[in-house]
Amino acid sequence: MSNKWPTAPGRNDAKGKEERRRFLVATDGERTEVGYFEWLKKKAVDIIYPKYIKGNLLKVIKRASEIRNKGNYDLAFVVCDKDQHKETELNAAIKISKGLGVILCISNESFEIWLLAHLDKKVDSKASNRKEAQRMAKTARLVKGDDGKIINESRFSIDMVNKALVEAERLRKTYGSNILESSPTTDVDKVVSRIKLE
Repeated sequence: MSNKWPTAPGRNDAKGKEERRRFLVATDGERTEVGYFEWLKKKAVDIIYPKYIKGNLLKVIKRASEIRNKGNYDLAFVVCDKDQHKETELNAAIKISKGLGVILCISNESFEIWLLAHLDKKVDSKASNRKEAQRMAKTARLVKGDDGKIINESRFSIDMVNKALVEAERLRKTYGSNILESSPTTDVDKVVSRIKLE
């Protein structure tokens, strides 16, 4: 069964065959988020461009929109952690991202919740605390390095990604769907579910 995905204008080849979709995944997380999407890029049929953008969240969203428009990307996503931003900034980011057509993916409290969702064990309320979620991710060897910010690629698989997609939905059903008020929850599945994997 073949999925036909839309491509950006002018992206068909000479025979009219659709090319792989191109995704920009921008993040304000310098290492963990970029590392995860670099790993996923190796497993994807679609083309993924992970990019760290320094600055406040509104700047990251605006810059992601500019890069998408110049680079002929099909979709642009911004991945961020709730605990790194004030509520007023997050509310403004949600509004601006919608206006610019950038899909904002927030983890409440941190990206480690998305990483923990890959495991067989269900994510529980302990992961609402950033330090605890980071400790749990390091204990499960999902991350490595002294600071626990480097993705341990050998610990991930496509099957685990599929588990994470299901677990992210379960978290929303269990803890609530309002990403700014419900913890532990994650919207990272918004981007990952759209990427065609091997």
